[in-house]
Amino acid sequence: MKDHLSFGIGYDITPTWTVGAAYVHAFSSALTGYNQFDPTQTIKLHMTQDEATVGVRYRF
Repeated sequence: MKDHLSFGIGYDITPTWTVGAAYVHAFSSALTGYNQFDPTQTIKLHMTQDEATVGVRYRF
């Protein structure tokens, strides 16, 4: 992936407990090339990616 956008947020519930969330979006990307095992064949790869996470943290 070449270009992406990400953001996240965290919130302290208490001095020891924190909850957080994040999101990443990787924009569409394509790649075209020849198959190294069969040079007469052209391959095109296309990908878009999304990721979301939620977490809880405890501080000792």
